[in-house]
Amino acid sequence: MDDPLAPDPAPIALDVAPEPALPALFGAAIGVVGAGRYLPLFAQWEADGKSRPSWNWAAGLCTFNWMLFRRLWLPAALYAAVLLVVPLLLVGVGRLLLQWSETTELATLLGCAALAFVVPSVLGDALLYRLCRTNITRALEMSPTLEVACSVLRQRAPSRVWLQRQIVINALGLGLLVVIGYLVWPAAPEIQEPVAAPTPIQPATPKMPAASTTPEVAVVAAFTSEAASAPVAIAASAPASASVSALTPVPLPASEPSSAAIATQAVTAPTPPLQAREPAASAATSTRADKGFLINVGLFADPDNARLAYVKLVKAGLPAQREVLLFKSQRVTRVRAGPFASRAKANAAIARIKKMQLDAVLAKP
Repeated sequence: MDDPLAPDPAPIALDVAPEPALPALFGAAIGVVGAGRYLPLFAQWEADGKSRPSWNWAAGLCTFNWMLFRRLWLPAALYAAVLLVVPLLLVGVGRLLLQWSETTELATLLGCAALAFVVPSVLGDALLYRLCRTNITRALEMSPTLEVACSVLRQRAPSRVWLQRQIVINALGLGLLVVIGYLVWPAAPEIQEPVAAPTPIQPATPKMPAASTTPEVAVVAAFTSEAASAPVAIAASAPASASVSALTPVPLPASEPSSAAIATQAVTAPTPPLQAREPAASAATSTRADKGFLINVGLFADPDNARLAYVKLVKAGLPAQREVLLFKSQRVTRVRAGPFASRAKANAAIARIKKMQLDAVLAKP
């Protein structure tokens, strides 16, 4: 393809009336669309004997469509090839060989987009001028008169019908791309809310009859009520004899004791050795910690904020979990990521979580 900025050959000269014939030939070659803009510019370039850089908004904003409408077939094919190959080639070489960062790749793509807009805007008029000169020369060579040459040029020039067809084709193509994108775009994963474990039903404490008969029955009833209201979880290491002796009723004396003796005996009655139960949540937490490494993402007083952090982790493909804890007499939600099989995987997950604008601290084992 000729250089559009190179000096053009001598102006076209006709044997009969060159001045009126030149606008007629260029007007027929340009067509009815845009003749008011291009005709004075091309006439000036024809008088100067060369073309100059100018600015064409249509060629810059809708480059490929503008070239197809003006029947610039070869420049349109070269533009499409360069637009597809050059950015991919630059990004591929920069990523594999030069280890470019994401910022550098984005700057490179923006630079390619700027060139794809500026270059056609500056050289578009010159390309169309060269095409019109070529078509005028061919029409004059194959036509016996000026009228026949203008008729041939009008048949080859772009028309309003061709413009309308091109608009319809672009609208259909855009609609097809929207439909394909809607069908191909992955749907957001459904987040399953964790179901709280059912609260175990505590056995009802049997009510003992009131001590309304004898002092001996009152002592036995008081001791039995105290043993039933205490926690029933006894340490595994406690001997069986202690449990049996704790549940054995206190023997009553043969004679009726005084009220002071009954009170003293009730106070000094042996109590079963009990051991505080560890919360189930602590056992579950330690079990999870033994299976891998956990990452603390944060403690949230607002359940909605905890849910947003949990959803971010799940959408990123990271294992996540939530726990409701009591912190300083307030219910808070702890969000964690994991467990991970190794510390290296946990560190990699920490880097990904921090990119999501979330806190990420490796939990202590």
